[in-house]
Amino acid sequence: MWIWIEQRRALSDNGSVLSVFISRVADTIGCPPGEYTLTVLHKMANYERREHYDAAINAGIAWTQAYPQDGLNDMVFIGIAWEYLKKAQHDSTHVDYDVHQALLYRDKALPAGSENQIGWHSVKAMRDLALLSEVAGDLSPMRRCLQYENSIKLLERRTAMLRDKQDEISRRFVLDKEDLTVKDVEYFSDETRAAIERVQRKQQHDGCGSGQ
Repeated sequence: MWIWIEQRRALSDNGSVLSVFISRVADTIGCPPGEYTLTVLHKMANYERREHYDAAINAGIAWTQAYPQDGLNDMVFIGIAWEYLKKAQHDSTHVDYDVHQALLYRDKALPAGSENQIGWHSVKAMRDLALLSEVAGDLSPMRRCLQYENSIKLLERRTAMLRDKQDEISRRFVLDKEDLTVKDVEYFSDETRAAIERVQRKQQHDGCGSGQ
């Protein structure tokens, strides 16, 4: 659950959300920081550390426009969404606009959580998408109940993905050493259950009924 904890901590103590995110992306795709799409994510993180959120956002947008076929652009979209949430947290003047923009970029990244091949990338992307929705709800009272509900829906989809992955693993005679293991699936399943329970507590605290 470290990525959830570290990203939430980064939001709460003015740390760099993207620094945490970059470490996770590098681990997922198996290449050192500074290569490929990680280059722009590092650039965005450097802007973020100086609280230049608009510059970070513009760097991400420019990358996705210059390289629209990049297979990891969903990670950049998620990074842009985090920057909008950091911006909303830092300055509440335009919080509704910034949260709205964050959700637009979250939606651009949704296909990453719908890949036919369930693996590290799709499982971790779904986690980020759910957390983006949760934090958007934390920051925007107007969207709170809806985004908590969206977060739970994404987490439930992740639960189904992990269940399917467990079935797939049980039918295999030889496991791919780069693929998820039974222990990985169990860990992510426990993590997802804990996240659902956390968001449900927030729903109860804020009086969010079904369909709100």
